[in-house]
Amino acid sequence: MSKRKAKPTQHDITLAAFEALLEKHEGRIGPRTLLDAARDQSSPFHDFFEWDDEVGGEQYRLIQAGQLIRRWHGSVVRIDSDTKTVKFETTRRVQSPAGSRHKGSDSYETIEQIMADPQKREDMLRTVLRELSAYRRRYAQLAALADVWQAIDEAVDLHSVETTKQEAKKEEDRP
Repeated sequence: MSKRKAKPTQHDITLAAFEALLEKHEGRIGPRTLLDAARDQSSPFHDFFEWDDEVGGEQYRLIQAGQLIRRWHGSVVRIDSDTKTVKFETTRRVQSPAGSRHKGSDSYETIEQIMADPQKREDMLRTVLRELSAYRRRYAQLAALADVWQAIDEAVDLHSVETTKQEAKKEEDRP
C-alpha cells in the first residue's frame, strides 16, 4: 500500500516561500523585501496586502495615525518631601483598553480615564501582565535577565491572588 503525500496547505506554501525568501537574503528580511516579493500576483504573499491604492492609502494613514497616537508621551513629576527627591518620569499618554479595540473605534483613552474605571484598569493590568509573560517566554533562555523573569512571575502571581480575592468579594456581596 502506497502512502499519498498530503497536498500542501496555503499555510505550508506561504511558510516555505517565507523560508526561501529568508534564505535568499542570507537570513535577513524586512518589510520592503517581503512587500517586493508580494507584488507578483502569483506570490503566496500577494493576497495578504491591499493593492487598491485608494483603499490601501486610507488604511496606511490609519496605521500612521495609530503610530502617532502611541508615540505621544506625558511627563509626570513626583516630589517626595521626606527624602527631598524629585522623580521625573515619561510615560505613554494614552492606551487602548482591550475591551474597546474594534475596527473604526476611537479606542485610545488617557491613562487617567482607564485607571479611574475599575474594569478598564483590570483589563489593562491583565494585558500588561500577559505581554510581560510573553516576553518572559520568548527570552527565557537569557540567564542575565533571571531577576527580571522572577519579578514578572511574582507580579503575575500577586495579581492572580488579588483578582481571586476581588472575585470572591463580589460573590459574597451578591444578593
